[in-house]
Amino acid sequence: MATDCGVFLPPYDNVTSKYPLAQRGAPPRCPGPFLNICLNLSSVVYFLKELMGGKKKMLTTAKIRTIHVPQYEGLGIKEIRQFLDDNSPEVYEYLPEANIELPKTPKQWIVNTCATVLKEDFTDWVQLQVKARHERVMEQKDLAIVMDPEMAAIFNSSTAVSSK
Repeated sequence: MATDCGVFLPPYDNVTSKYPLAQRGAPPRCPGPFLNICLNLSSVVYFLKELMGGKKKMLTTAKIRTIHVPQYEGLGIKEIRQFLDDNSPEVYEYLPEANIELPKTPKQWIVNTCATVLKEDFTDWVQLQVKARHERVMEQKDLAIVMDPEMAAIFNSSTAVSSK
């Protein structure tokens, strides 16, 4: 589906079926030696099943908007889910099942999906979280530089220093 149709999918090994193997039981036409293979093949990948059935919405790889989200406190999966719950629950239409599959889905895939669907709403929120984290670190570690106003004026007017 990803290759032939260009659908943006999480890695196969991260998206499981809805139920653990023990709850699914053996599929009907599986001879003994092939039982494990049949169990894995017959455990229909639930997210893909929902995509194929139209219960979940698809994104194509051509339309994916990539975003870098650092591994900072406040930007974990838990906080991203809280943001989605509070502001944009419609994004869950594009994501694997929130309680079973989403915790195992790579963060990069989740944030790229969110950035594609929500556009600036999500990227602006990420930037606010990054800025808040930088301010906390600057305050905690006393990283702010106090500069003499005359020295600051010279520094800011210098052409040897990049200001952007």
